[in-house]
Amino acid sequence: MEKKGMMHLIEINRTLAAQHNLDQLLETMMDAAVDLLQAERGFILLLEGTEFRVRVARNLDKKAIDGQGGRYSRTIANKAASTARAILVANAREDSRFREAESVIEQDIRSAAAVPLKLGPEVIGVVYVDSRFEPGLFDEDHKTLLEAFADQAAVAVRNARQMQEIWDLNRILKERLLEREGEVTDLKERY
Repeated sequence: MEKKGMMHLIEINRTLAAQHNLDQLLETMMDAAVDLLQAERGFILLLEGTEFRVRVARNLDKKAIDGQGGRYSRTIANKAASTARAILVANAREDSRFREAESVIEQDIRSAAAVPLKLGPEVIGVVYVDSRFEPGLFDEDHKTLLEAFADQAAVAVRNARQMQEIWDLNRILKERLLEREGEVTDLKERY
């Protein structure tokens, strides 16, 4: 990994560590991944129940994408999730693993990289980036960079989820405390 990429990754990690709102974190993560790899498009999928769902989709201009432009290769993303390993596709049209995949054909994907977001052995999501225009856009250095990014991103997602749980529990406790205070006030007024 080149020094410039490493320095960029360190700065991204600092930004991720400071973000505790999950939705804002995911947007920051997506922009960072697309920027880091100079990908045309990027998607962050998180495990919700038993399925991976797209939570954020962006293009190189940091604009949200949806509709036809918001489609990605489920085959590639699912392979990264099911194997818990990074997938690098230099030329999807020529890669025997994916050239027959409907999503690759329909989206005319040339280059792609998908990396699982892991907490230990548990896969909680996938970072997926691609290009429909440029074969060979991603190489082993990009894969290594994206894996390092995904390791930190997974921890940041866990932390944001835990912070949300704490905030939710705190809100519930405050509501219960107010109820109890009301009950105490009622008792004092009666006696």
